Amino acid sequence: PSDVATPYAAASARYGKPRDALAACRHVLATEIAAEPRVRRYVREYFWEHATLSTRPTPAGMGAIPPFDRLAVVKYLREKPVRKFAHSPAMLLINEAHRKGFVYVEVGLRADKARAELFDEF
Repeated sequence: PSDVATPYAAASARYGKPRDALAACRHVLATEIAAEPRVRRYVREYFWEHATLSTRPTPAGMGAIPPFDRLAVVKYLREKPVRKFAHSPAMLLINEAHRKGFVYVEVGLRADKARAELFDEF
C-alpha cells in the first residue's frame, strides 16, 4: 500500500508522507461505505442486538445515592443489553442520575463477542 500511495504523497503538498495519503484514502472509503443505506441498517440492527450499557457511581454519587433511594437500582450496572431498556422506566432513572452527576454511563459493544461475530459474518 505504501508503494501505491507514494506518488500521491509526492504530487501533493497536502499529503507529505505516504501514510497520510493512505489515511485520507481510508477516511474517504469509510465515509462512502457508511453512507450506504444497507450498511447503515445493518449497523443499527447489530448495535441494537449487541450494545451494552454500564453505569458506575461518580465520587458525588457515592454519597448522594443511599441504598434505598430510587436511583440506587441504576448505581451499578455492568454490560446490560441496551435493548432491554427500550420503553423501560430504568432508562429515565439512568438519565436522571447521569444528568445530576451521580453516575458515569458507558454504552458499547462487548469487544470479544462483537469481534468474533463480525469475523464470522464476513
